[in-house]
Amino acid sequence: MGCRILVTEEPLPIVVITPIMARAHSLHESGGVCFVDSTASCDAQNLSITFMLTACAAAAVALAVIITAAQSEENYISAFRLLSTSDLQLFNGVGHPQMFLTDDSKALHNALSIIWPLSLQTLFLFHVPQANWRWLWDSSNNITKADRPALMAEFQRIMLATDVIEAEQQFVIGTTSKLAKKYPQ
Repeated sequence: MGCRILVTEEPLPIVVITPIMARAHSLHESGGVCFVDSTASCDAQNLSITFMLTACAAAAVALAVIITAAQSEENYISAFRLLSTSDLQLFNGVGHPQMFLTDDSKALHNALSIIWPLSLQTLFLFHVPQANWRWLWDSSNNITKADRPALMAEFQRIMLATDVIEAEQQFVIGTTSKLAKKYPQ
């Protein structure tokens, strides 16, 4: 059927590239932005599935589907190395995209940096408030439960600004508020 299935044994990554995915790597857009997102606990073995996608005129198109035993740095490195050393002309023949958009997984970020060090990394917009909320709830940051929603609202006003001037204004308001001064970190 023309599918490529790349596998190594330890750790166990499986990289699936269909003919459409291989063709998608030839798109100009694939050399620009690559979206990488993982989901875990997909089955009884607790495998993780990672999707690599790029945007194109027809919406998003997959570049690869990766199955790993866990969402660890070691597993990601093994999988990305397997993909990067394949005989495919990855990311429009450049070998790496200009930018990866990801969630806030440290293991994923580190692995991408190791395998594709020339690519920038940034968070999906919907992961930014999620990461902020997680930080607010992290007990090591000592944010009281009652203050978390108000701090989140201040952050959202900055993030949802419609232009640079408004973002800068909201940033000043948010970082100089009485509540923000209570938590200098």
